[in-house]
Amino acid sequence: GDIWVKWNFQFQFFKESPYFAGIYIDSVDHFVEGYRDADVNVLSRYAVSITVTDSEGELIQPDTEFGNVKVYFGIPASRSELAAELTDKTKSDIIDIALEKLGGEIELSDDERAAFAEQIDFAFNASDLSVDVYHIADNGSVTKMSVNLNAYAEGLDSSEVISVNTDSFSTWEVEISAEKLSDEEMEELADALINDPVTAEEGEEVEHEHTPRIDEVGFPATCLTDGVTDVIKCDECGMVLERAETIPKSPLYHNFVIDQVIPPTCTEWGESIYKCSVCGDTEPRDYVKPTGHTFVFDHKVYPTCLTAGYDVYKCSTAGCMGTENRNEVSATGHNFGFDHTVDPTCYESGYDVYKCSNAGCMETENRNEVS
Repeated sequence: GDIWVKWNFQFQFFKESPYFAGIYIDSVDHFVEGYRDADVNVLSRYAVSITVTDSEGELIQPDTEFGNVKVYFGIPASRSELAAELTDKTKSDIIDIALEKLGGEIELSDDERAAFAEQIDFAFNASDLSVDVYHIADNGSVTKMSVNLNAYAEGLDSSEVISVNTDSFSTWEVEISAEKLSDEEMEELADALINDPVTAEEGEEVEHEHTPRIDEVGFPATCLTDGVTDVIKCDECGMVLERAETIPKSPLYHNFVIDQVIPPTCTEWGESIYKCSVCGDTEPRDYVKPTGHTFVFDHKVYPTCLTAGYDVYKCSTAGCMGTENRNEVSATGHNFGFDHTVDPTCYESGYDVYKCSNAGCMETENRNEVS
């Protein structure tokens, strides 16, 4: 009794007479929630599983060569009726917000709530409501269908008739929804209801300037936990002027304190390591430039025949092993002098052997070869 379904198709869509079965099932919201527009009130939803079988009970699908099947969904409540229901619910929520602003201790009878609801200048219209149809294939894939709401000309009788074209069956979800009022819009309507300047007995304007006071003390957010703002009420009438709001946790709320100081060296920057006392995260700060080397003379390296000589300067800063060579002296070169003669033989040449006379050098050179 919640929804009826009808099909319109050419017989050649199927190779033999098909057998249709439609079963009303629970909502398949977990399939379609990612395809639904954000910030909407889903007022009514209907989920139907449609199967088509042949005479043997085997599932079949229409032959798309001949086109699409038109599927009609008839729902019991019109959009006008649903719009009125949503209006009543929204007004009730606005009244609850207003009562909370006034301290949360006032109780209203049904007649009083109805009277307050009439003062709220707001209503949903049928045109504010949208109709969406989702097709869920056997593999779980979802398609948001193009919907036709002008099906009355087809001669079908229902409060609302929705039609779509399809080339397969499986599962369908029909949803009627409307865009939600924002929190700011709900607050404004609640404030307008509270500040209606008419007394119950005299119909005169009431002059009242709120005196704010902190009713509930909030607490700050940290890097790990959310915080809450103070609740501010009027000290005279008890109206809630500012409601508690969540302050999202954020890395901006780290509580960093100095944990370690790393002094600079001759070549490396120094820094201070700050550590969050709440979560333990660290970050470097307070950078200090390298001090640079302080070189002093350490020892001399004398030149040799082949290598230059120089003075070695060593950094005097504690723990630093840095050195620097200065005052370079060119290599002396060899100083060859006659040492002995090698006489020729029948097979090898003879020659004079000259040897470098510089201390520690063992280099020789052969000269004056004799065949």
